[in-house]
Amino acid sequence: TQPASTSPAALGLLRTTMGWQGLVLTDSLSAGAIADAGLTVPVAAARAVEAGADVVMFGSTLTARDIAALAPASVAQETAAIVAALTSAVNTAQLSRARLVDAATQVLAAKGAKLC
Repeated sequence: TQPASTSPAALGLLRTTMGWQGLVLTDSLSAGAIADAGLTVPVAAARAVEAGADVVMFGSTLTARDIAALAPASVAQETAAIVAALTSAVNTAQLSRARLVDAATQVLAAKGAKLC
């Protein structure tokens, strides 16, 4: 089984069966379920967006190692790795450009941005 944050079935249930139209945020991709599934945070981020998430979350689970990962340089490095993973997923057609645009549109709409 895979973590719900990366599961098309789980996120499809939320959107289709339950009719949720708002933002879909992941649980922390730094959580144990992601690592237990053999995924890195960047790979899990790309899979989560592909599955239907609009916003990916990552951060500490409050172990000493995870707290150190919250240092600004570490967060910037992890964020850059996530962007690279998303870019790679689009470039290899694992993630459609339309799905990425949809996620960005959902975020902008939630912020009240006026969209063309």
